[in-house]
Amino acid sequence: IDIHEESSKVSDFLHEQGHDNFKLIKTDGKTIDYDSDSVDLIYSFIVLVHMDSIEKIICYLNEAFRVIKKGGIVQLFYGGFRYARRIGLKNYIKGYHLTLPTKDRHRTGLPNFRLHEYYMKKLARRIGFKIVAVGNAYRQVPDGYPNELGTQRYITLLKH
Repeated sequence: IDIHEESSKVSDFLHEQGHDNFKLIKTDGKTIDYDSDSVDLIYSFIVLVHMDSIEKIICYLNEAFRVIKKGGIVQLFYGGFRYARRIGLKNYIKGYHLTLPTKDRHRTGLPNFRLHEYYMKKLARRIGFKIVAVGNAYRQVPDGYPNELGTQRYITLLKH
């Protein structure tokens, strides 16, 4: 599931790697086109970090809860942050920060959405998930592990 227009490139790349047991779905970032209680595992990497609103992230979490089966696992990676002056105390208190792309910043041309761990946990619990684990993503895995922390965090959720 992705929100960008490059599905064919991703599909071609996966086929080149010998994978054919997948189906790529483009969404608007608010809905997941699957039946309720029909999916065993949701694994989301580099999606939430490029959402352009907290409302879309909340919709994505609600949709994940809707489509995942009871006993199913949801593994979400998201842009994390700790307090820093450039982010500001106001954003730290509300629990998230959005930076929109500009010509002189953000080589990807995509939004950069960061969530604080406490806020992500709050959202997940409010929706009905049980939190199984939280932690940091690493850069250059496996070679950089465990010495090179990335900017993304993960949360593992269970629908019980």
